[in-house]
Amino acid sequence: MEINKKRVLAGLCLGGLLTQGCATLEPETEADWQSVVEVSRLAETHVSDDGSRLVVGNPRNLNIIDGHDGQVLGGFGEAANWQMTISVGGTEAYRLRAESSNALVLPEADLALMFDYHGARERITAVHLSSGDKAWHSQEYNYSLQQYEQIIGEAVDRVAAALGGEGESTLDQRKRQRHFAQHLARPVDDGEGLLLKTFDGLIKLDASTGFELWRLEDFQGPGIRSVETLDNGDYLVLSTGRDLSRLQAAESYHLARISPDGEVRWKQEHSGRDTHGMQVAEGYAVIDASPMQVFQLNDGSKAWEGTTNRRSGEFTDRHYLPAPEPAIRDGVIYHVAWTHGEDGDLVSVGAPHRIRALDLSSGDILWESEETSTYFGDLKFHGDQLIAWGAGRYFGDSNVGGAAGLSLANGEELWRTAEMETPGLTSAAPYISEPIVDGQRNKAFVAGPEVLYAVDLNSNEIAYELDLNDMGFGDTMGLMASDDRIAIIHTGGVAAINADDGTVAFDTETEHVGDFHRGDERVVVQVLPSALMAFSEDDNSGGLRAVDLRNGETGPLVAWEDLRSFLFGSFDDRPVVSTDGRAAFFVDEDGQVFRYRL
Repeated sequence: MEINKKRVLAGLCLGGLLTQGCATLEPETEADWQSVVEVSRLAETHVSDDGSRLVVGNPRNLNIIDGHDGQVLGGFGEAANWQMTISVGGTEAYRLRAESSNALVLPEADLALMFDYHGARERITAVHLSSGDKAWHSQEYNYSLQQYEQIIGEAVDRVAAALGGEGESTLDQRKRQRHFAQHLARPVDDGEGLLLKTFDGLIKLDASTGFELWRLEDFQGPGIRSVETLDNGDYLVLSTGRDLSRLQAAESYHLARISPDGEVRWKQEHSGRDTHGMQVAEGYAVIDASPMQVFQLNDGSKAWEGTTNRRSGEFTDRHYLPAPEPAIRDGVIYHVAWTHGEDGDLVSVGAPHRIRALDLSSGDILWESEETSTYFGDLKFHGDQLIAWGAGRYFGDSNVGGAAGLSLANGEELWRTAEMETPGLTSAAPYISEPIVDGQRNKAFVAGPEVLYAVDLNSNEIAYELDLNDMGFGDTMGLMASDDRIAIIHTGGVAAINADDGTVAFDTETEHVGDFHRGDERVVVQVLPSALMAFSEDDNSGGLRAVDLRNGETGPLVAWEDLRSFLFGSFDDRPVVSTDGRAAFFVDEDGQVFRYRL
């Protein structure tokens, strides 16, 4: 039986048997601002990547907040009631229910869309993110959420009754609703247009006015998975697929090429199974799904489809990595194939995978690696090499991390890192950090918990090796490139080495690091009172500290205790850090939003 380390260690700490390091952290700075509005538990939360705008909900409103000063710019409701103009003229007052509505934030179009069902009508309201002013409102479109809700609700109730249990919980329903709404619309034409998926097909709207430009009635699928704009301006639109875990399905699932003025060049069905995304390359559309499907861009004909399914779902292995998307170059698809059941066996041991090179036009296998139980990360290119990395038996006799360089031409192994140590029992470090490929120096930097290899990609030899444990570093959490240096984020802090020779530029100690966020010339480490807290399911105390990658200097500690977890948006687990790493946003247990400068 596998021991649940999180519960054991949390129990020791909470029970008083391990007291050292179980205290909370003391903050070293105060918030820049505190919001005047509160966030409701079941409402949605959104923070723009740059931290300039927040969309947060309470029982009577969805508010747009200026991320710089905390001022409420506007929103979707006013106090208890909101007078809104409808298309047929006149006004109508109704109580906005932020806890049952859904928001979709589209920075490219300077819009936040609110989807709400009220009074037997499905409503869409668009508000400008920049000003908070209402752009437009419509109740003309059946965007299908209500019809899905009715169908799904009946199905869930029938299944629950048959099993003698209860129907869908409110929390599960809100999670599913939010996921559904994220795929209802996509911006096009540099944000001037919107593609909206409705129950009646695909519609193009003017983003600024909501005016309908054209409609494609027979476009099936629960939502829009992705949109690619082709060289001539045409849209290539891929529908979302079947997702039974979220109770989403359709009669069919479509991929269509459509001109900006609504002319359908072609439309084809795709499998709709495990539909993960789409890539456009060299005259083909490659659908990453089960199985992989490849369509010709000129006429939509299916060139081929693969023989294996896409690995899906979450796994409990500590060395688990999400399934990577295919990598495409010079008419070849390099693909990590999940070979479960491919040999006819109903059950496969472990996580069987092969790296395969497939001809883009025909799907023929050009070469493939041996089958091993290995989780691979995203494949990387350098010159005539394919760099594979991950954790599992491909890299050693047991489930260890590693990396290897393969010839693009025939899959021949050009180099491979030695077998690495695995992270310790109480370490939250990964088996391997994502490698950095430095094209300027022709080097690959590969790090496990206790070792770093610099691989010379010209000679395929190890340029130098660093024993990070002997250097006094904690287990490696991740790597970042910074000018002429490689930053090593480890459980004890942040260090930087000179990329050319591996000499230490700085080593900055911090509180125990449990995670990190990449910023501009800085890294923001998420710190904990002790290593034990990395495994606590009952204590979410912690803090954030920024480290300047140019000199190793640290910013003040921003600490929190007993944050409320919001499941429906940006604040789903921990505070939100802006992409530049200079601001963090918190929601406390009372629903107040805070901004801190890092």
